[in-house]
Amino acid sequence: MSRNTITELDAVESLAHDLKGPVAAARSWVDFIQHQGALNKQQLESMNRALQSLDKAAAMITDMLALTQMDGDLRRSAVDLGAALEQCIELLQPRAAERDVHLHWHRPAVPVVIYADEVLVKRLLDNLVQNAIKFNREGGEVRVVVSDHGAFVRVDV
Repeated sequence: MSRNTITELDAVESLAHDLKGPVAAARSWVDFIQHQGALNKQQLESMNRALQSLDKAAAMITDMLALTQMDGDLRRSAVDLGAALEQCIELLQPRAAERDVHLHWHRPAVPVVIYADEVLVKRLLDNLVQNAIKFNREGGEVRVVVSDHGAFVRVDV
């Protein structure tokens, strides 16, 4: 990696860290305002759009930080998909509850292990489940199943 590339990555990392605070603060304020009393339909829609935009900005910042952590090589290791999904489901349960979306998942009896970059696999699983919650209907459900098919594994969301 050239000296300029390292400097550019450092700048991206610094910028991403600097953006995390204001985005988190803005999200907290919007959430706070949303819970201060009854809002009319237009206000509620606007608040929801603002929260979605802030969540998207936070996800972009997380992606920027992840890119600065990568040195061009994947860090492959044994990854238990069941354990990774269990962690993902636990973290996203509050978001699902907010939307009245029910999360169901079946952890395989035998570990389903793949050889991959654990950070990228967890990010992929998080994105899949998060989108299933986000684009679901109120009162809906998200089912997640991991299955081992010998030469390949399958994750259904």
